[in-house]
Amino acid sequence: MIACQMQSAKLNFVKADIEAENKKNKYLLRATGSTVIFDGFLRVYANRAAQAESFLPELKKGDALSALEVLPLQKFTSAPPRYNEATLVKVLEEHGIGRPSTYAPTISTIIDRKYVDKNEDKRLFPLEIGFPVNDLLVEHFPEIVSIDFTATIEKSFDEIAEGNKTWVPVIRDFYEPFHKLLEEKTDSVKKEDLVEKLDRPCPTCGADLIMKFGRFGKFIACSNYPTCKYTEKTDSEKKEDEENSGVICDKCGAPMVVKRGRFGAFLGCSKYPECKNIMNIEKKTGVKCPKCQKGDIIERKSKKGKMFYGCNKYPECDFVMWNKPTGEMCPMCGQPLAFAAKGKVKCPNKDCGFEKDSL
Repeated sequence: MIACQMQSAKLNFVKADIEAENKKNKYLLRATGSTVIFDGFLRVYANRAAQAESFLPELKKGDALSALEVLPLQKFTSAPPRYNEATLVKVLEEHGIGRPSTYAPTISTIIDRKYVDKNEDKRLFPLEIGFPVNDLLVEHFPEIVSIDFTATIEKSFDEIAEGNKTWVPVIRDFYEPFHKLLEEKTDSVKKEDLVEKLDRPCPTCGADLIMKFGRFGKFIACSNYPTCKYTEKTDSEKKEDEENSGVICDKCGAPMVVKRGRFGAFLGCSKYPECKNIMNIEKKTGVKCPKCQKGDIIERKSKKGKMFYGCNKYPECDFVMWNKPTGEMCPMCGQPLAFAAKGKVKCPNKDCGFEKDSL
């Protein structure tokens, strides 16, 4: 109780490099700890003796020391954790960038434009297209993307809101040099600076192939575009197709491969354009349809993006349920049981009402 009423202690955190040697070798040892400048509450602190190990005595350069014990420790540096939305907003606030009304739209924009995405832990990580965009901005617009510039602009906006500045000079001072720089870069920066040349020719016209960035990521194209419109997938996309194929086209019998469009991944016939059959990628639940007994219950999405579960034989079978099936059948009516809120398992049949705790 007395310690909490006393002043804070003042410490210096120090490290001492100590040269040691024996008959054969020389060694450099390091001791880290702290020295007490003002003891404050430590004078009456009950555990002061236990903390004495972390304190170093006053040392001077050239002091002769005796080695009582050497503790070998191996430590590795680790990269700082990736930002999630909350920690990114905190950093923006610390640097005076943005305001509460702009944080959410800013983060949504960089996600929507595929510059970054979220991993399973909800942390942000850069996507392929984010790297060249960042490099381009840092190289050609360093002042615009600097933290100091953004914070200064935000401060000017606050002064305008408080009536200490008028908005016209502030906008003019920013826009005129920015517009001039943008015109210069529009003329000097070429599309060729944003592509990667590959060491192989186009199979259609013989020109060099290049790696380009589109709305959906990297792709390979002919450098002679638009005269030659040859394109192909990257090796990573081809490999992914091979790993995810295995479904047979129900129209021509050829293998179906994974393709990607603006609405996500889907299955397309490998014989395209001869066969233009496409299928949704089914996420099976392992539960047979109780209505037709032929199909499987799969995960589906409504036009509004809401998840539901239905028979993969649709439209021949129209069985649907909103919650994910457990794989068990209701002992009362025979319908597939589904997971519900608060750790419950329920029967989707409203006339039944069977319910139990989820194991």
